[in-house]
Amino acid sequence: MVDERRLIDGRSERTPMLAEVWVHRLDNALGRRHRHGALALYRWDDDQRPSEPHPDGSLTLSRQTATWMRTVGDRLYNATYDGQFPPPTRADIRAVRAALADFGDTYLDSVQPVDRTSGPAAHALDVGVRANTVDISGILAGSRGITDIYPAIDRFTGPDRYPLLQGAAAALTEQVSRRTGMRPGEVDALLRQTAAGQRFEAVAEYLVARDPQQRRLPDGSPRLLPDDHVDRLRTAVAHELEETFRGLSERDPQSSRGDGQRAVEQGMRNVAMRMAEFRDTIHTDQRGYAQVASVVAAVQSELATSPATTAAGRDSGALTLQLKPRTDYWSGELRETSEVLGAAGVDRSLTFDRDRVIAVLAAVDPWQPPSPTLRAAVRAVGVESARLCNPEGVVPTDAVGQALEDELARDFAERQEPRLLGALGFDPQQLADESSPSATAQVVATLAAEAGRHIGLEADDVKAQLLTTPPKQRLEKAVALSLAGSTPTREQRDRLTADLRAALTSAMEADHDGKTKLHTWRRSTAGESLAGKVTSAIHHARKGAPSNNLQRLAAAATTGQPPPGTRRPTTPTSTPAPAHHPAPPTHTRDSR
Repeated sequence: MVDERRLIDGRSERTPMLAEVWVHRLDNALGRRHRHGALALYRWDDDQRPSEPHPDGSLTLSRQTATWMRTVGDRLYNATYDGQFPPPTRADIRAVRAALADFGDTYLDSVQPVDRTSGPAAHALDVGVRANTVDISGILAGSRGITDIYPAIDRFTGPDRYPLLQGAAAALTEQVSRRTGMRPGEVDALLRQTAAGQRFEAVAEYLVARDPQQRRLPDGSPRLLPDDHVDRLRTAVAHELEETFRGLSERDPQSSRGDGQRAVEQGMRNVAMRMAEFRDTIHTDQRGYAQVASVVAAVQSELATSPATTAAGRDSGALTLQLKPRTDYWSGELRETSEVLGAAGVDRSLTFDRDRVIAVLAAVDPWQPPSPTLRAAVRAVGVESARLCNPEGVVPTDAVGQALEDELARDFAERQEPRLLGALGFDPQQLADESSPSATAQVVATLAAEAGRHIGLEADDVKAQLLTTPPKQRLEKAVALSLAGSTPTREQRDRLTADLRAALTSAMEADHDGKTKLHTWRRSTAGESLAGKVTSAIHHARKGAPSNNLQRLAAAATTGQPPPGTRRPTTPTSTPAPAHHPAPPTHTRDSR
């Protein structure tokens, strides 16, 4: 016997009007444009036939669904009088909700046919998403007048057609919303409007892009990581999600919602672990990237904290933060060039010579002693990385400010060379190369030593504080540290600032001349003399006494003339000893 279906005629019953209201709400949930024209509705004569969509867009409803939709439609849209219908029972309310659920599922099957080719995991998620798309309570609440006929019908729960998978899909929405900051409705829309076979990748895209634990730059912007690293991370996250729903596909879909929710919560914990793994280690095929990243991480770790400057803090061994926690100061972008050895960009990128740095680091072998070429490459990365470790990064500054930054960065890279080599797998006990200090190095070393002596810090800790200070504020910070604990006047503070600026300017000139001469005695003498005068200038500023004319003394030192009031020596070796001999740091190579 052939089953027959009968047209539901809108002229004699109100079912089509009710269906249009519900379709409107479903189209909104699916992000679909509203259809034009009435939906063709039929109902089966056979009590056993379920509701079914057809290729022509029409729907044939089961007799039970059609009956209850007619009842609701007639009561909503036909004139009635009090007492015409008996008060609804709980069974009536459940029947109406079941009719809406059945109608909604059938309509979804019509406009979004089930994809049965995307695998069991995608199908399990699809079943849960589709069932949750028919938001029974939400649709009923938006159906004007229905709560007057069926009081509190929008506050009932169920029916869940597939509790396990509906609970899992709902948990996925909640977890993704919490981890990305998206509204639950946005996550639901993403799931509903994405093809079943592409949902895991789509969710992974948002989880990666909006990872709340992702380390960001000081201004809050995200890092620019290599494309292949991001692709691998998205693939790993999508795989974890797929495995979660693959496991659910093997279970009874009538199991409880709670079981589905717990399975997804565990799956999202696995996702978090994978994301943490990729947060700490960059997975890329870009040449030299892993080695540069290791050195940068060591630089930032070393500069992140400093001993406390207060007496109580020093006694307790407390540390103070110099860099923001959970923050990266390198954007993650690595470029190659043939024009300079190394450069830090204003966009917090790093650029290195492809042959002298990138290729050398890419070929590193920790089982062999580090060669001079490798040491030079590591120092170049250390220098440019250190330039970025301040709130402003690389910003234009004057010649004195640039000289101070250059020396602080070079000094840091040399002192930390054993640790930077250790980041590449070498024995941290390897010693750095030794060479004579520049005049600028001696001036900065003396300045750091004097400031540290007054605030109870080692000179290296003072240099780290200066290095992590915005470039245009470094000289002012150096003066403040040098005068800590004293009460100088503004005039004395300004005079010390001018004296230090003059000393650094003279040291720069001495270093430049020394590089163009066959002899280096003039640069060495200038560094020792200027270092002594820095000590004297700080001493006088702290005591409130007038400062010596450091500018005249600096000029005499850099030109080889004897200081005012002294006699020219007969030989270079008879130059009078300076008033102070700081322990000179070892020399570092220029990054260019």
